Amino acid sequence: MLLAADGVNYQQSISALNTDGLFSKYPGLFFQPAGYPLLIWTISLFGLIPANLVVVLLQSSIHVLSVLFLYSRLQSTQFFKIAPFLFLILMFNPILCMSAMNCGYESLVSSFTIVIAALLIASKKIEVRQIILVFSILTVMILMNSRFLGVALITLIYFFSRTEITALRRSILLSGSACILLPTLLLTFRNEIAVSVKSPATNVGVTLNWGAGDNASGAHNIHGEFGVPCKTLTGSDSLLMGKSEIVATFFNLNALNTPADVSDYDTKLRNCVIQWYRDNPSDFIRLFVSKSIFFFSPFTGPLSSGTFEINNGFISKTNMELEKLTKEGNQVNLTKFGYAAAYIALLFLCLIGVINLYRVDAGVTKFVLGILTIQWLISAISIGDNRFRIPAIPLVWIFATYGLVILLEKKKVL
Repeated sequence: MLLAADGVNYQQSISALNTDGLFSKYPGLFFQPAGYPLLIWTISLFGLIPANLVVVLLQSSIHVLSVLFLYSRLQSTQFFKIAPFLFLILMFNPILCMSAMNCGYESLVSSFTIVIAALLIASKKIEVRQIILVFSILTVMILMNSRFLGVALITLIYFFSRTEITALRRSILLSGSACILLPTLLLTFRNEIAVSVKSPATNVGVTLNWGAGDNASGAHNIHGEFGVPCKTLTGSDSLLMGKSEIVATFFNLNALNTPADVSDYDTKLRNCVIQWYRDNPSDFIRLFVSKSIFFFSPFTGPLSSGTFEINNGFISKTNMELEKLTKEGNQVNLTKFGYAAAYIALLFLCLIGVINLYRVDAGVTKFVLGILTIQWLISAISIGDNRFRIPAIPLVWIFATYGLVILLEKKKVL
């Protein structure tokens, strides 16, 4: 198992749950949403089965099954021509395969995204059981990270636009909408009992602050310059909430700085970041653009900007070799050109795919594009990190594969 990005915290959270039980006071379980470690802890039978084994087997199995499910669904639809290409690209995609071995929610959400896409894209008529299944999947996704509430919203809009609304379906949709809020309530309940925190997590303000500030690049880099002034926390109009201030305020828990205090500080910091964006619209635009670029950047190489490569041996080795090339001369410029050319080609295929898929089924195109867009926007207002794009990889390749088939058939492209 690989401990990429937040993997160390997830592993320690699972260990804390094994030792202390559901209401463990370990900071990682309330600083960020505890849904993923709680899920792994439950499936590992509360610590009886090694968590490492559960993570790798569970995520790898669900990845394979989700791709097979998508392939079988597309075979009997008008999209059957892209099924073989999409199967190969998703099944053996190196990022998805490596992510399946990471201790983190990205692989599971990516697989769930594939299942949702398979259920809805390959259905001429949406049935009640499909609505129930999709809402069940969305509930688990939101349990792992509340950012997927946006995906649930897009899906709900799709249901209302594509489904004949009867009294039964209306009640199911309303019940499903209530259910997707349940994970947030459950995590809040756990935190309130464990550490008197009345929220599912205490890192919203910290996350927003990480990608804001006069000197911020928007990248997910704690060693860089970031932070906005927050008088309600520092007592100063000029002192920034930078790395040292964040560590002192949010990570040094004691009798005078309790988890409940940290939750209150996080709310105040969030409000400071929002106010800073209001006062600095030009910086908001600058950071929005840079974080968008970071979100869509390659997962490895000189153009990469994100945390996916942390502790991933193959990718880290590749980047070390690229750094060596940089010192040796201009060979790295050729490498950058190669990555840029490959990405432009991928974006071109996606553009062709979006245009032509819209001609065939505008509703499906809007749905897939909507989910991809909402995940990009969330990253663009928080932290620019290409790791956040992993759950959306299947959607990118749906468009790109469709574009590739159009080119191979030499049909009207644009």
